[in-house]
Amino acid sequence: MKSLTNKFFAFLFIAGLFFTSLSYMGCKDEDSGTTNPPATDTSVPKEIFPLVPGRVIEYNSGTLLSFDSSTPIAGSEIGYQSKWIIAGPTPYLPPYSSPTAIIDTTKTLGLTLLRTFLIHRDTTANIYYFLTNLGYFFRSQNIQDGTGSIRGDSLRWIALAKPGEGLKKKWIAFSESFTSATIGAVKLEITGEFEEKESLTAAGSTYTTYRTVATRNIFLGTSTTPVSTGITARLWMVENVGPIKIELRGDAESHGKLQTMTGKNF
Repeated sequence: MKSLTNKFFAFLFIAGLFFTSLSYMGCKDEDSGTTNPPATDTSVPKEIFPLVPGRVIEYNSGTLLSFDSSTPIAGSEIGYQSKWIIAGPTPYLPPYSSPTAIIDTTKTLGLTLLRTFLIHRDTTANIYYFLTNLGYFFRSQNIQDGTGSIRGDSLRWIALAKPGEGLKKKWIAFSESFTSATIGAVKLEITGEFEEKESLTAAGSTYTTYRTVATRNIFLGTSTTPVSTGITARLWMVENVGPIKIELRGDAESHGKLQTMTGKNF
């Protein structure tokens, strides 16, 4: 239990913000296990995640996931609770100086821990940007700052949701090249996609969800073939509600989690 507790602390504090599953030798992309008929309407609603201050979504059904896999950790589902509070706009650094803060309270394994993550919505282009932390990627790939230390500028904005793209169309959510002191040129690329329209029951109601997935790819040198690829997150999003089911993958240092909405205040 002590070892698992330490890993859970790592998940909430080292991983920190959102979608930090960026390990070098990650899992291959996996199917969600749900079979759906071909969609005739490929559009995605514009209001897929209204960032309305004061709204609360509870996810009191969930489990921790083992590292960068979708495998549940036995026992972590007992007494699991998670709650998102949309706190509203908060001052931050350019280019997004007033993103929306969301406070996540998670209870499991006898612990109650808080974290805050930031979302910026470009209302003109209707793109949702999430602030993520590439710290583990920098450490695992030995991305240095020129003085022999691991780079500290690891916060990046990722275009995780683009409703205007519609279903089954991938977009580049993030792409940046770095120099590893160990293996040379390394490029990290994250793609996003609304991969499926899916019916899902949560909190006693059945919703039409739009399942979005973020996938991480790592390229070496000038190669166009990734040396590593894996899912970092899936969200089942509902018009005028937001994500009613969330799957966040961990990495080699921390666990992920899977949780489903059990209630909301709106």
